Amino acid sequence: MGKGDDDDVDIVIDAWAAALPDVDFAPLDIVSRLRRLLPQMQEVRSASFAANNLRTWEFEFLSVLRQHGGDGMTPSMLAARLHVTSGNLASQLDRLAARSPGAAATCTWLRGMVARFELDSLRKALAEDADTLASPS
Repeated sequence: MGKGDDDDVDIVIDAWAAALPDVDFAPLDIVSRLRRLLPQMQEVRSASFAANNLRTWEFEFLSVLRQHGGDGMTPSMLAARLHVTSGNLASQLDRLAARSPGAAATCTWLRGMVARFELDSLRKALAEDADTLASPS
């Protein structure tokens, strides 16, 4: 680009390149431009889902379930794949169940799995704490 065509990213990259001429700033250039595009991409994605009466999180939730089948994932795997806590997962299940009577049975089953997972995790943590307290220091 010519100097008159430089945008904010070019100006920052040029300044860093002048200060550190031995460093390759091409990755920063690319990442900076992608970061600027992300809000517009998310807006288009959200509008597409909204046109189909879905929220982004609902699409992602249903996509993961569809990819792995009903009993192909544990609740902890599902929560990890969605990058949510088990409590957030339970909340999402409740909201999906409220939207569709047909989904309610599946959500109830998954909700039970989450509750059992939380109980199992609590039991395991308590057992580990008991072992730690019982062992001599």
